[in-house]
Amino acid sequence: PVRSWQLGGIVVKKKFHGLFALLRKISLATWKIITGSASVLLGVAILVAAGMSEVRQGIPGGPQPAHAANVGGSVSNVAYSGTTKNDVVVAAGAVDVDGGTVPLAPRSSGMVIQIPVQEGQPVKKGDAIVVLDSVMAKLQVEQAEAAVKEAGVQLLRAQEGARNHRFKIEQLKQSVIAATSRLQSAERQTNKLEALRPKEGVAEETFLSAKDQLAELQAMVRISKEQLAEAESLNTQLLVQSAEVAETAARSKLAIARENLANHTLTAPSDGTILRVQVGVGQILGAEMPPLVWFCPDKP
Repeated sequence: PVRSWQLGGIVVKKKFHGLFALLRKISLATWKIITGSASVLLGVAILVAAGMSEVRQGIPGGPQPAHAANVGGSVSNVAYSGTTKNDVVVAAGAVDVDGGTVPLAPRSSGMVIQIPVQEGQPVKKGDAIVVLDSVMAKLQVEQAEAAVKEAGVQLLRAQEGARNHRFKIEQLKQSVIAATSRLQSAERQTNKLEALRPKEGVAEETFLSAKDQLAELQAMVRISKEQLAEAESLNTQLLVQSAEVAETAARSKLAIARENLANHTLTAPSDGTILRVQVGVGQILGAEMPPLVWFCPDKP
């Protein structure tokens, strides 16, 4: 007769009584091992089936979990069957904000001397996050401020010189007129003495003195005319414009120095929360650096 046994889902059929008798002589321990191995195989088959069920749930139109947490969106596709109303699904996920989180780093180099915030701390726009050593930056600001003052003084001098230049030209013109008049008078006197010398016996010393005075006046007239020509050729407006440009440049350098000083303090770009601080006090920061602080703005 044919005999059969159900061993972990495996049907065994035997046709011969002799073989059946041999199997019955197997010890009970050996039989437990055989049946235990079959149970393990059955368990593996059940896990594989559960995994396939979870994969199918991730496919549109596939079966969905019996229960899911009501969070207003999709949940992790976990194959399980809840039995009570308190059952929930706990799964790993990602939370983001509109525009994403923001990596922050100072725009200047230097040594970190203060970190007035901690991870998880809410901050307001403009709050200090990382402070760098700013001694040299402050000195550069002071130098730039002094340069602006000096440029301002030079501009005032140029403007004052432009106003006085008109009066100077008028004075030089009058000097030329006066020197020319005296020269003409000396020329007449010298010519007169020269004419009287043969007739009235004008002393030679008197005549020579008149000639010397004439030569002196001629030199004075020449110098006055040269000074007038030089003054008239001078464009004082160009000097004023040059002084204005120098002052503008000095103010620009001051603005750069102040901006550099401000960059030694990393501030919050908006209201938000400090997520991660990846720098420590005493650390030297170079010109190029990775994000030192991860910042989450207050957005949806």
